[in-house]
This record gives sequence, C-alpha cells and structure tokens, in this order.
Amino acid sequence: MKFAIIGFGYVGSANAAVLSTRCAVSVYDRDPGKAAILNDESFLSFYAENGCPLPIFASSLAEAVEGASHVLFALPTDFDEATGAFDVADLRECVKEVHFLSPDAVLVVKSTVPVGFCKQLQEALPSAKILYSPEFLREKSALADVLFPSRIVVGTGDSPESKRLGEELATLFQLRGTSTPVVLCSHAEAEAIKLFSNTYLAMRVSFFNELDSFALSRGLDAKSIIAGVCLDPRIGDHYNNPSVGYGGYCLPKDSKQLLRSFDGIAQELIGATVQSNQTRKAFVVSEVLAFAQARAESPVIGIYRLSAGTGAKKIRNSPLMDVISLLLGKGAKVIAFEPSVSEIDGVETIADLDEFKSRCDAIVANRYDKVLDDVREKVFTRDIFGRD
Repeated sequence: MKFAIIGFGYVGSANAAVLSTRCAVSVYDRDPGKAAILNDESFLSFYAENGCPLPIFASSLAEAVEGASHVLFALPTDFDEATGAFDVADLRECVKEVHFLSPDAVLVVKSTVPVGFCKQLQEALPSAKILYSPEFLREKSALADVLFPSRIVVGTGDSPESKRLGEELATLFQLRGTSTPVVLCSHAEAEAIKLFSNTYLAMRVSFFNELDSFALSRGLDAKSIIAGVCLDPRIGDHYNNPSVGYGGYCLPKDSKQLLRSFDGIAQELIGATVQSNQTRKAFVVSEVLAFAQARAESPVIGIYRLSAGTGAKKIRNSPLMDVISLLLGKGAKVIAFEPSVSEIDGVETIADLDEFKSRCDAIVANRYDKVLDDVREKVFTRDIFGRD
C-alpha cells in the first residue's frame, strides 16, 4: 500500500509522518520549499523512534501519485470574501488531474470544503473513489492529534464499495493500538461535522470574550467569573481565556462558510458568532484607546507579536490585524514588534524589543509574555490566565 499526499502544510506533514509507520508515503507540494519540513527536528525524531523511512518529496504530481493506492488531498481552501465562500478551484482541479493520472486510486479529501462539495465532485467523476475524512488538528500539536485523534470521521458515497473503502480507511487510521471512535457517514454529513466543530469552538471563544467585555465594563474580575463558570463539568475548563478575538486559519473561515451554507435556513447563532468576533475587536480597540490616552495626549500604541507563529499567512490571519486597522481608522499612531515580518501596511515594524518598548506609550499583547514584565504598566492585555 502506498499513500501520496498532496499539500505539505501542517495537515499533510502530520499525516505523512503517521502514515509512514504503516505504508510507503510520497508527498508533493507546488512550493518546493515545503520540503524543508522534512528536516524539522520533531519529525526527524518521530521517524527515528519508529524506524520509518522519510517520505519521498516528489518533483511533480505525476511522480507523487505513481503507484499510489490512496491519494490524500491537504490543499488550502481559503475563504474568498468577494464570493463569500471557500475557494475550492485548485482542490477541484487537482482531484480531477489525479483521477486522470491514477484512475484506480482512492481519493481522500482532507481539506475543509463546503457542504455538498464531495457529492458534486463524485457526480463530475462518477468512476472515482472519493472519500472525505476531515482533520481536527491544533496547529501546535498536529502530529500528536493525528497519532491520537479525538475521532475518525469518514464520509463516503452511497455505493457499497464506497462504504467498504470508508471502513478500510478508518481502520488504517486506527494507529498504535488505539480504539478511537469512528463516525462513518455521507460525504455531506462529514463536511458538516468539520464546519460545525470549528464554528462551535469559535462560538465558545466568543462567549468568553463577551463575558470578559461585560466584566471589564462593569469593573468585575473576569478571571473569578470564568473560574466559577467553568467549574461546571458540563462547561469545562478549556477555550476560556479571553483574547482580542478568534483568529488563526480555520475558525474565521470555517464559521463564515457555515453561515454561507445556511442560505435560506433560519438561524441566529451562527451569524451571531461571526458578528461577535468583529464586535469584540471593536470593543477592545475602544478600551485600548482609553488606556493609551490616559497615558499620553497623542500616544504611540505598540502591537506586541501579531501571531504565536511565524510566516506571512499566520500574520495575515491574526485577529490583531483587524485591531490595527481599526486603530489606524481612529487616527492612532501604531507601531509593531514582529520580527517575522518586515512590513505591515500603515505600520512601522521594529525588530529590536528594547527600542519597541521605549517608543510605546501603550502596548497591546493578545497573549502576555514575560519579556514585557519591565514595562508591565504599559501593557493592555485580556490574557487573564497568562499574565499572572
């Protein structure tokens, strides 16, 4: 058995590492620079510990899928604000091309897609064997989450063969003697599971952010309120630390896509979740301005680290990008400490932390860092569990 993995971001690379313990794996990404992931220390140690050969980074799509029994698609599906939906054009064309190159391979879509995408794809390619198996990974623990998933979801077509292939795929992902819960369902049901899961997380983040907005406005201790609320085991102590708003790659786009999918269906909560994120950012900006203006007549407001990760995409998906835009719209002077990028529209970026601290009258930190301890009185953060 051989797996080909198309798309070598954190989903593709984590799956490559885990699948290599069971079968041969080749990978392909249009960006040849992604091959550097193979040299990441965590992956090298995983392969060494499990005695697995490193996957082959193919130079072309045809080379990657040659001889593959299964082809896994982990391509990005960004949300297009102009159309109000996921951009699935590249994914659709890639699946069609792979089916042409390898007509007998099982095609496993991992990318997040609109509800109904795989059914439409199956209708366009009636002879193809198409499965949908979404991932539920956290960006900082993708490898662990593939090794020990919370559940395995496989969406299949209606035919007996498709359902059999779905059962086989679920068994393949039951690694290391685990007994992970399996959900076998239709393509559309699996697509909905992915979108509703991430939208629920976005809703939970929004709930605790609004709790924090209430506490801040009323002069109450948000930390005490959250601790008391979360002692209820039905609520639990997770995804409860306030922030400037939810960001990252998945939650904003998936909640917007789910809202789009409700077209013609009565709803309030999904739309409110999307809107709540914008409302929270506007509230934070008003609080930041009041905080800064209490310190200086024409304050310089610093943004400390736009993202916990590095790279242009992580910066672009940071909720602090919207905060910056709102601050600039209010006429505020904004600078940023973000060593991973050299330029942000309308904002001077500073690579030297001491210079950044000295020039700021107020500093916004979505997540607090101990390197700010010496200027703590300048820092505005709602990171109530990380700042103490």
